[in-house]
Order: sequence, then C-alpha cells, then structure tokens
Amino acid sequence: MKIQFNYNDGGRSQAGYKGTSGDCVCRAICIAAELPYQQVYDYLAVNNQRQRKSKMQKNSRSRSAQKGISVKRKWFKDYMNSLGFE
Repeated sequence: MKIQFNYNDGGRSQAGYKGTSGDCVCRAICIAAELPYQQVYDYLAVNNQRQRKSKMQKNSRSRSAQKGISVKRKWFKDYMNSLGFE
C-alpha cells in the first residue's frame, strides 16, 4: 500500500514567510492544534526571548522561534497543556 506524501508547512508561507527555517516546533504545533502560524510563532518567540539563559545557550537571546525552541522548558510544557496536549 502506497501512502501519498502530503506537504504541509503549517501555514508558514501563508503568513508571509519565505525560505527555510528551523521552526519545526512551531509548524508542528500549528498542524496538530490547527492554529494560525503567526499566532503560534509570536507566542513562542516572546517566551523564547524571556526564558532564562542556559549554560549551553549563546550569549544573545533573540525574539525568534526560527532557531529552535527548547521543548523541555516549563513555559513550553504549560503552553502545550493549555492547548489540550498531555
């Protein structure tokens, strides 16, 4: 049985973003929770900037969700719980 590939960027291109990015967490949330890309991206970006810097993080924290989100952070787990995920 063949399974047909169904491309889904989570609404990234519709939100006006072009090219590639490391925003797989954002896109996955958009697809699973059926939320608009920009809404999820903005929430992740703001909280990514606010989080305490870890020993492994570089010196600067940008307001972005493009270079990865630490899914082990409490704020992220709380966000996912608020969307109904366990």
